[in-house]
Amino acid sequence: YILSSRKRRSSVFGRIMVGLSISDMCSSAMWFLSTWPMPTNSWLHWGTAGTTRTCSAQGFFLQLGLCTATCYQATLLLYYFLTIVKQSRESQIKKWEIFFHVVPCSAGLGTSIAGLVLKLYNPSSRGSVCWISEYPAYCSKSLSCDRGQNAIMYQWWFLYVFVCLTFIWLIVAMSTIFHKVRGVEKKARRFSHEGGNSKDVAMQALLFTISYAIPWIWAPIKAGIDTADIIFTNPNADDAVIALSIVNVIIFPLQGFFNFLVYLRPRYGQVNTWVANIRVVVAVRNCFKMKKSSSEKQAGDVTSSFEGNQTDVEMKENNNEMVRDVAGAESEL
Repeated sequence: YILSSRKRRSSVFGRIMVGLSISDMCSSAMWFLSTWPMPTNSWLHWGTAGTTRTCSAQGFFLQLGLCTATCYQATLLLYYFLTIVKQSRESQIKKWEIFFHVVPCSAGLGTSIAGLVLKLYNPSSRGSVCWISEYPAYCSKSLSCDRGQNAIMYQWWFLYVFVCLTFIWLIVAMSTIFHKVRGVEKKARRFSHEGGNSKDVAMQALLFTISYAIPWIWAPIKAGIDTADIIFTNPNADDAVIALSIVNVIIFPLQGFFNFLVYLRPRYGQVNTWVANIRVVVAVRNCFKMKKSSSEKQAGDVTSSFEGNQTDVEMKENNNEMVRDVAGAESEL
């Protein structure tokens, strides 16, 4: 959609969305491959048909897509902040646009290459993809890992830290935008008594924050529980990890769908208002039709009454003429 239009391609917002979309497609493709790239002898996995190299390739591109997309989301929030709060022009933002792309791409490529060098990409212990994980599973406690030593720590430093920082920046940016809109609304009320839209802005910001948090919250919780110290000491931890893995696999790919629903929310309200306006117009038109038909009926009744009165007058005149004729005949006799 953006690439098909020269005007949309030339805007900073359009190019940020292109980078975000490419990153999402990269990670989505790796999610689609699921367990296929895993080595055939992987523990606790089925449907495996790959090797260590294919598993590393899947982990590399998955990390690249996830980290880059997260940073692009923070960049998109920065664009909104500059245009709404700081009221920066497009020409001013374009001077700094190179950093809007260099930072996300550098973070994604840097962490992805580091993970490849450190041999961090392995079959997840309870997941459905190859990503940053220790191999064999739960080997960090005994320091006997063939690959992925201290994988939990790298998961946080290579991805979850970016996710948490973006979430904090999301709350700050949305709150600032809300206060900016509310301030403009208060100034406008001095000259007009019409209601503002600060409540709608606040609700929209809250829904965007929730739609970002819901898909991301499950994986960090699972990473905090799925450790050797907890799994081998708590008998209920294993069931919790399995449940969190299932929820994460189902909900995480729906992040774009949640954003789409939030994006459609104001349009849904506009459609409802439009339908309500149509109903009002139809009702008014029906009232006019009823009024017109009532007026025509009243006019018809008046016409009929007038014609009836005219007929009575004519009959009286005829009777008077007959009486005069009879009186004339009697006088002649």
